[in-house]
Amino acid sequence: MTPAQKRRRNVLVILIGGAILSLGLAVLVSPMLWIAQGIADVLLAVYLYLLVLHRRGSLASTVDDDFWGSRPASPPPRPVALAHPRVPARPELAPLQGASKPRRSAAG
Repeated sequence: MTPAQKRRRNVLVILIGGAILSLGLAVLVSPMLWIAQGIADVLLAVYLYLLVLHRRGSLASTVDDDFWGSRPASPPPRPVALAHPRVPARPELAPLQGASKPRRSAAG
């Protein structure tokens, strides 16, 4: 996991924890804390929206990747041609014209 992914995960955990905590406090302690709970929900929704935009690549087109990018630029992969290797004939293994056929042994 890259450092950028760890940061994103940590921020997401903090925002989810804040939303749950503020909901619990609003229900148990004071109705005035519903404002804090609403703010926590809005922050979580905006962060999730930005994560989805970043994953789709929509955000990458509007942001300078050289400055803000979390990964180094790499050239596109080259296509690889797959073919069976052509092995040239070895003359030392070819049978001679006037040679007799090899005899088989009884075992083989």
